[in-house]
Amino acid sequence: MRNLLFLFLLINSLVSAHDPNIAYFEFNVNDGQIVLKADFPWTLRNAILKDFPELQNSNSQGDFDEALFKYLEENISITADGELLTIFDVMEFPGNHSHGAAFEIIYKSKQTIEQLSIINSCMFNLYPNQKNYNTLIFDSGEIFETMTEIGNAEFSTASANRNYLYYILIFGIIVSGFILIYFYALKRK
Repeated sequence: MRNLLFLFLLINSLVSAHDPNIAYFEFNVNDGQIVLKADFPWTLRNAILKDFPELQNSNSQGDFDEALFKYLEENISITADGELLTIFDVMEFPGNHSHGAAFEIIYKSKQTIEQLSIINSCMFNLYPNQKNYNTLIFDSGEIFETMTEIGNAEFSTASANRNYLYYILIFGIIVSGFILIYFYALKRK
């Protein structure tokens, strides 16, 4: 019985571990600010050390905090209505798992945000198959989801609107086709 319990706990910990090459980002867009909730795998430390090798022998939490701030600034770029936003604040908070790190990152804008362009290349320096799942949640309730990966690190709300218009166009073509077929069938009778 004891071995069965141990086996269950071992399998459970392996199954629930966070994929080291997947990170999740939730951008909450409000009037003049963006609150980003970033959920990183345990390998974030390795990505930071790769970009800042001088930290290998550092025992200072302040050095790591500063490197994290720089790493986020270099790998997450947000442009709102032509204005490049800078990080206002970074706070650590408990994530959805114990095998990683989660942060709340606040960006402030001088105006109401209408158009966004985001580059998210976090962890690309570590894994060639890194995938970042991004969710944008607007105060209007609109939600846009996308994934960034090497070679495709940028997305924008303009592309989200284009996708929406693309689906409307396809829907319009299909409906028009059915209407044409209906009238053609009526004429043949």
